[in-house]
Amino acid sequence: MPNPNIEKMKKLTLTVITAFFILSIYFVLFFRDKGQNEIIVSTTEAEEEYTFKASFDASLMPKVERYMDSCASILRKEEASFRIKTSAGKLAVTADKPLNSEVAMDQIRTMCQGINKVLIQD
Repeated sequence: MPNPNIEKMKKLTLTVITAFFILSIYFVLFFRDKGQNEIIVSTTEAEEEYTFKASFDASLMPKVERYMDSCASILRKEEASFRIKTSAGKLAVTADKPLNSEVAMDQIRTMCQGINKVLIQD
């Protein structure tokens, strides 16, 4: 004669496992896309250095690169000196102020403001 308590425990265990599995899938699907459309931009202007950092959806990188390419001839003309670091959805532009003229620094700032606009437009 089967014990009714054991049968109830088996059903309860199966129900708990199934509920846990369903909740796990829900949380994975729900939180998977969190933050992908978030854009974070920061600018730091110190006495010796200007830094622009942006974090954004990696799919926007081609637009950002096209915009930066369009600024290249102006920056070359002004002999602007700056460093760019990129990775999927991340960008950092750093310029040493003592190495650049005021006009070059203005052009670098303008480029970074334009990158911000490119990111916001999408």
